[in-house]
Amino acid sequence: MLALAGENEVELVHVSGTQLPFEDGAFDAAVATQVYEFVERLTEALAELHRVLRPGGRALVLDTDWDSLVWHSSDPERMDSVLAGWRRRVADPRLPRTLARHLREAGFSISSSETLTIFDVHGEPSSYSARQIEHLGASAAGVDAAVIRAWAADLRDLASSGDYFFSLNRYLFLAFKAADERPNDHD
Repeated sequence: MLALAGENEVELVHVSGTQLPFEDGAFDAAVATQVYEFVERLTEALAELHRVLRPGGRALVLDTDWDSLVWHSSDPERMDSVLAGWRRRVADPRLPRTLARHLREAGFSISSSETLTIFDVHGEPSSYSARQIEHLGASAAGVDAAVIRAWAADLRDLASSGDYFFSLNRYLFLAFKAADERPNDHD
């Protein structure tokens, strides 16, 4: 992402989510897509997000509840093993269930929330779900490489035979910082 940003005159900065190097109220808006499910110190990270937004600023937060993943496999036990390995890679694989509360505790109000479902019955190589075969497989902690290869081959075979099914929910929260709030009101 940093390399792509350089090509498009966009400045990206790699920082810790719990210590943002920006002034209070520096931003009008923030977007976090599948970020907070990886953050172990969520309370601190959301407090920092709140701090760097100006009064009236908005945050769009999208994360996945990995228990919402439904992926057809000819070997459900192997599928469960791979997905369990993936869930071990994130700090909270079920974050959306408590994210509204966490955002409110950080000082945000939630103006809207919705579910975005990724649904695929084809498994075309360029689809999100087909690309996740490589990503999840490469990231599944504690799963034998031979199991990963067999799992991936099975999913590709199911796509070729017309028996493919993938569904995943992502949860979107639009939160805002009160317009009349002054910086450091929540310190």
